[in-house]
Amino acid sequence: MKAEGLTDEHQLQGYMQNRIASYLKSKGKTVIAWNEAALGGNLDKDIVLQLWNDDPKDPAMAAFNMKDQNGNLTSPNQGIGAKHIKRGGNVITSNMLHSYCDYPHAFINARNIYEADMIPQKCEDIADAREHVLGGEALCWTEHIRNAEQLEYQIWPRYAFKGINLYCGKPEESFEDFLKEYKDPIRSVIESFGIKPAPWEEVVPDQQTARKQMMEFMMRIGGAGAAEKFKKAQQEI
Repeated sequence: MKAEGLTDEHQLQGYMQNRIASYLKSKGKTVIAWNEAALGGNLDKDIVLQLWNDDPKDPAMAAFNMKDQNGNLTSPNQGIGAKHIKRGGNVITSNMLHSYCDYPHAFINARNIYEADMIPQKCEDIADAREHVLGGEALCWTEHIRNAEQLEYQIWPRYAFKGINLYCGKPEESFEDFLKEYKDPIRSVIESFGIKPAPWEEVVPDQQTARKQMMEFMMRIGGAGAAEKFKKAQQEI
């Protein structure tokens, strides 16, 4: 690290990413890296940055209990996408609050996805920011998915709303008005492929149900300690 003038492990990660990316670029490949790769500030702008946790005020990120010296929720990743764009880099948005479909519908619901803005935080002063957003991604990590039926329940109809959001951008039409017109056609198309999506009443549940489902999810993946930490973080938002 000293020989390369690297000050910390974040810069070391950027250095290693750059070396690997340089080799892959020589083979005609494009490298995509998670947003942590840019924490050192030395990541090559030709590397595409995939953003998953650049907003510390997301309830999902509050569960990690990240705070600054004044007690405010913070994250070293905050605004990291905007910094990469300012350097001429491109990004893919997959913010966990509107992209991670392994989380309960109660927590990351169709409304979150439909109303999401694909432009990263802190890009207000970047005129061409949208041109640097290559697209977005919906994810479903499957380590807690038991079978194909649960997978279908987790991703549908959320994947449909993600597709609508990515194709149309942040909508002008309200979520309620959109559902009135398209709820039945969306379900009809999904079911025509033999897929069983989650029932509408579970896709956008009330606040109490949402909290209950998320606590059950945290218990399942991390035990009582994780659930209690999440509960405390929610109270502090």
